[in-house]
Amino acid sequence: MITFTVDEIEGDEMEDDLKEFMRDQLEKVESGYWDYTGAHNK
Repeated sequence: MITFTVDEIEGDEMEDDLKEFMRDQLEKVESGYWDYTGAHNK
């Protein structure tokens, strides 16, 4: 497991493609995509 803080995603040390991937994952978390009791539950 690799852990990133939001500050690291917004900073200059991380590569742009990794930043974009992490932003996409953060959006999924915020929208409840990984919440098995939420709207995205199948």
